[in-house]
Amino acid sequence: DEAVLLAVHEPGALIRRSAVDASEVAATEDDLLSELMRDARDGSAVLVAITGDSGVGKSHLVRWLFAQLKRHPQRDRLVVVLIPKTASLR
Repeated sequence: DEAVLLAVHEPGALIRRSAVDASEVAATEDDLLSELMRDARDGSAVLVAITGDSGVGKSHLVRWLFAQLKRHPQRDRLVVVLIPKTASLR
């Protein structure tokens, strides 16, 4: 249940890695949410890869992000595509 997810959620430490120069900086979940919500009226898209070892909380983070996006004031202007774990990317 989404209410339980939000009630038990504890923020975790993230590392933001640049696709351009592979630099790394510490980031928060709120930083990630802000990046997802950046203005893309220039025709660009926002794509975020969430990677990590098994068991570090990637699925939990995705569920938390989805819950936050559903509650966001701009939710009516969003297009969110969730790809199930069982889906093939072929």
